Parts: sequence; structure tokens; C-alpha cells
Amino acid sequence: MPRYEIHSCEQMMELIQQLGFLPLLASGISGYSAEEMADEECRYVVFPDGGWDWPLWKWKGIIINESDCVYGKFFNGKAGFISRS
Repeated sequence: MPRYEIHSCEQMMELIQQLGFLPLLASGISGYSAEEMADEECRYVVFPDGGWDWPLWKWKGIIINESDCVYGKFFNGKAGFISRS
């Protein structure tokens, strides 16, 4: 499988369309999840004050509203995206 690297919400939407489905978190297939494909700048970060930032989580709503993808627990009880196309 080719190596993909996600840098933006738009790129993630395109990748879901291209692949047909994409787990959000690691799902047993090494390297095949949005979390594992995310660029360093898009990874989960915990701040010293206890707050956090995770662009992939923020993109979830955008992807659902602006593409033909659905989001749910499709992968052995783990969340991910599936293209309706």
C-alpha cells in the first residue's frame, strides 16, 4: 500500500474518497488510519494546562457536512469514515 500523509482536512476528504474507507484510529492494519497518516502538525497534543488539540477531531464534523462520507464505528467497534460513493 502506498504511504499517505495527511496535511489538511481537504486532503483527508480526498483520501477517504480515493480509498473508500478510512479508520480514524489504529485498527490492526499497520499504517492504515487517519491517526497514523497524519502529518506531525496534525497529531494529538496535550498542553501543560491540561487542554488539548487534535485537528483530526475538529475535521470530523467538516468531513461529515461537506463530503459524502459517513462516520461511525464500522471497524470492529472502532470509528472511521466510509465514502458513500
